[in-house]
Amino acid sequence: LAQNVFPALAEAFDRAGEEPWVRCAVADALGMQGPSAHDAAPMLVQALFDRDAALRTHAVWALGRIGPSGHSLHSLAAMLKDEDPQVRAAAADVLGYFGAEALPYLRPVAQDRAGDLRLRAVASLADIGAAAIPDLEALAQDADPEIRAAAVAGLATARAAAERHRLHVFAWLGALAFVLACGVWLARKLRKRRAATT
Repeated sequence: LAQNVFPALAEAFDRAGEEPWVRCAVADALGMQGPSAHDAAPMLVQALFDRDAALRTHAVWALGRIGPSGHSLHSLAAMLKDEDPQVRAAAADVLGYFGAEALPYLRPVAQDRAGDLRLRAVASLADIGAAAIPDLEALAQDADPEIRAAAVAGLATARAAAERHRLHVFAWLGALAFVLACGVWLARKLRKRRAATT
């Protein structure tokens, strides 16, 4: 986020008398910056307690896009119990971006048969990836066919992400082994050259 833009956005967001739709638009603009807008997280966390539900929803989305920062995970998890269904839904949607640290918050929501956020929580578990595979495997046996279908789809996504990660690690290890082998070969060659000159 350009340094000359952030202060203007922060000022517009912080204005107490500002129209809620303006603050929502600013929250969206900050969220679109992703992790580079992490300095905005404290004021967005504060917005989670605003009386305007639309602003709370936009702040949840923005914090999810910015990612882990300070107390944002705990604050977002608290929004799973917000009085407004759109705020709750947004929180369930974005918690998966926080990785395995979000599992303790998403797990009970995904397992709550009476809850209105189960499908969203299952989708967020898929976003977490490999760490959520055991949870998704259990949910694939759920009595609710929608939950089963979402869990099976989530398993495919999580396993594919885990496989990509595994292949990436193997490729990195292969490259490292190649560099080490080159280093050993070069060291031997230099040793032989030195021995030949003495």
